[in-house]
Amino acid sequence: MADIFSEVEEELRRDKYNALLRRYGLWILGAAALIVLAAGLYQGVWEPSRANRIAGYSDAYQQAQALRAAGQLDAADSAYADLSEGDHDGYAALALMQRADIAETAGDASRAAALYAEAAEKADDEALAGLARVKGLYAMADEASYDEILSRAEPLAAADSPYRASARELIGAAALRAGDLDRARREYEYLTLAPETPQGIRVRAGEGLAAVERAAAASQSPEEAP
Repeated sequence: MADIFSEVEEELRRDKYNALLRRYGLWILGAAALIVLAAGLYQGVWEPSRANRIAGYSDAYQQAQALRAAGQLDAADSAYADLSEGDHDGYAALALMQRADIAETAGDASRAAALYAEAAEKADDEALAGLARVKGLYAMADEASYDEILSRAEPLAAADSPYRASARELIGAAALRAGDLDRARREYEYLTLAPETPQGIRVRAGEGLAAVERAAAASQSPEEAP
């Protein structure tokens, strides 16, 4: 297995730190969608007609998932599109997020970001909406300006946000790319020290902090260098 620290160094040298974040950071967030899905199914128990509709949405979602797993991406995308137009906002949001992931996998970051934004608007639960916003930020990270990343990520980095660690990691990466070394250092130092930071993000923050220090050293004039 390739050493992950070597891979981090390689990504940083190539100025693709955001790509590394997308590669290793999103799997943690997926559990939130499952929680929201389970909550939606639970609500249906108390209302038989609603439960029947939810069962139909569940079946349709699983069928779309099966198509995607089988590599039938066009058929899966069409099935998700139908589901996204239904009247169950939770399943509609999840379907839009699946469509966004398909678009991102195909290299269409702009379309992916737009679909994640639509999912965030559609979601009937703030946790699911936040997940869509974070995923949208990862999708647009290489194309969006530093100011746009800040404007979208900073609300998600609030102390009461369940996605604050991921949001601050995104801010740190964007700051590093933009040459705002003070902001990048501040975000990465926070992530390395905060007890609630997930271990994977903590490790990447340490690598990001090392990259900040290398960039700071490289920017020094010969007279300033130690």
